[in-house]
Amino acid sequence: MNLIFLAAGNSIRFGSNKLLYRLNGKCMYRYGLEVVDALWQKGLLDTIVIVTQYEEIIYDIEAHFPYMKTVNNPHPETGISGSIRLGVEKLIELEEKCGKTGNRKREGCMFAVADQPYLTRESLENMVETWDVSKKGILVSENAGRMGNPVIFACKYYEELKNLEGDVGGKCVLKKHLDDVQMFEMSASELKDLDSLTEIYE
Repeated sequence: MNLIFLAAGNSIRFGSNKLLYRLNGKCMYRYGLEVVDALWQKGLLDTIVIVTQYEEIIYDIEAHFPYMKTVNNPHPETGISGSIRLGVEKLIELEEKCGKTGNRKREGCMFAVADQPYLTRESLENMVETWDVSKKGILVSENAGRMGNPVIFACKYYEELKNLEGDVGGKCVLKKHLDDVQMFEMSASELKDLDSLTEIYE
């Protein structure tokens, strides 16, 4: 299982850079990053790509998580599709270098976002384990019927993900292949992405 961590948003609704906002003494993006690291330490993740526009995040990763690969997104204003494309392109490049692309029938990539600080290691571990036994090509987290992030796509969808345009994410690809989708239940709090200070202190 590979993972692309999306941390390039402009935080327009937040009013400042929410990913660097200190939540209980820790930058918001760090919560998800440390969960990802825990999964890698357990051998559940292979290639990890971080897409960001922030030098602070790049420096942190280079200093503390050198096995993760960073990609700079110089145009985050173009929307999340740009980050997805950069992440997938980097992942494919890294796979080609290590010769993985020729034998990956069940290879998949989890997409996670950096503004969900309440995601737990246990939930992501269970998601990876569910993917391993799933016969579907897409595994999406959901709560009470509402889909969210993280989501796992089989490698057969990489080209479609690369071709997304504008401020649209993988849900556009998912909706085209509903017969190939499996839901994965998570708590509402884990799936909450924080877009304002009001949401943090609710």
